[in-house]
Amino acid sequence: MKDFSHPEKNPALSGMNFRQLRLQRGETQTQFWQRFGVSQSCGSRIEKAGSAPLSVAMLVSLYVSGSVPEHLLQQVMDICSKRGGNPHIMC
Repeated sequence: MKDFSHPEKNPALSGMNFRQLRLQRGETQTQFWQRFGVSQSCGSRIEKAGSAPLSVAMLVSLYVSGSVPEHLLQQVMDICSKRGGNPHIMC
């Protein structure tokens, strides 16, 4: 079982080039980041810094690897919103 508690020790999460991942998909920052509950401005900061909150880095890694399809990410966001929670990540 992979240990995601220390992203700096996990090559799948450390050094992730978020901008490159987004551009490979031909998406704007808004299109790419909204599926992870991240605003465009927060996504921009993540791309510039090259690091993201662990929960976001894990979701991006799972999504780009094909382990979690987009419709499941959307379901999580919908469930969180329906329960009165804020699915958006604060940066």
